[in-house]
Amino acid sequence: MTSSPNKLGEVFDAHTAAEFKTRDIEATMATMAAKPHVTHIPTMTGGHGHDAVRRFYDTWFIGHGRRTLWSRRCRAQLATPRWSTK
Repeated sequence: MTSSPNKLGEVFDAHTAAEFKTRDIEATMATMAAKPHVTHIPTMTGGHGHDAVRRFYDTWFIGHGRRTLWSRRCRAQLATPRWSTK
């Protein structure tokens, strides 16, 4: 993973593009940490660890949803908190 706010945004964009646009499991997994954890809240499914998360994406998530879903890019601002003593 990365500690740079700009790089984090780039990784997130690549992750969501792989999940929803190209529906590419390998590209999605490449954006995740070495020991990923996913919980899909609506169904309380997911996985712990690379193999379980990949199996979740392959069996239930990527390529199994409606093709009519769309997303709109929102501008996210990631910044380091700044504190003031004033």
